[in-house]
Amino acid sequence: MDMREFFNEKAETWDQEIPAFLPARGAIAVLGGVKTGSTVLDIACGTGIMIPEYLALGARYVTGIDLAERMIAVAKEKFARDKRVELVAEDFFSYTGGPFSVAVMYNAYPHFAQKSALLEAVARLLVPGGRFTVAHGAGRQAINAHHHSAAAQVSVGLGPATEEAALWEPWFQVDTLVDTTDLYVIAGTKRE
Repeated sequence: MDMREFFNEKAETWDQEIPAFLPARGAIAVLGGVKTGSTVLDIACGTGIMIPEYLALGARYVTGIDLAERMIAVAKEKFARDKRVELVAEDFFSYTGGPFSVAVMYNAYPHFAQKSALLEAVARLLVPGGRFTVAHGAGRQAINAHHHSAAAQVSVGLGPATEEAALWEPWFQVDTLVDTTDLYVIAGTKRE
């Protein structure tokens, strides 16, 4: 099963399957640097569960992108009346929008096996000094256990935050690392 097919099959029940991750969403949006006037790229946005957090912090607009068309369809139902939200069903690596002041990838990083291509794409889509955040609403061990049992065919292991952060350093100044049993965050700003 490929990535698109895997997530398309889960779209209708996705929001019910992820409630354990929800409490950290507000903190992740704040750590991500979302504030009044931000232009936010929500990478692998799924059904858009992070979008209300960005809007609550004053984002000017949010573009959510996801490979799975059905995930985007569910998100479009939620945000159909909000002109601040654009939702795109497209492969992230071919996306040419932007630039954005903030890029957040919530609960999706292990699904990107080609890390160097991911980092280059994020850097291309951010303004100089723009902020990136990779985050999970649970700890690394829980994420890896979940992916091993439920999504092994479409994910790679999540390494320690210090090791993953080193991959981002050529393009970004990493300033936030959280690798606890309850939260995983790597964040920083694009080098100018």
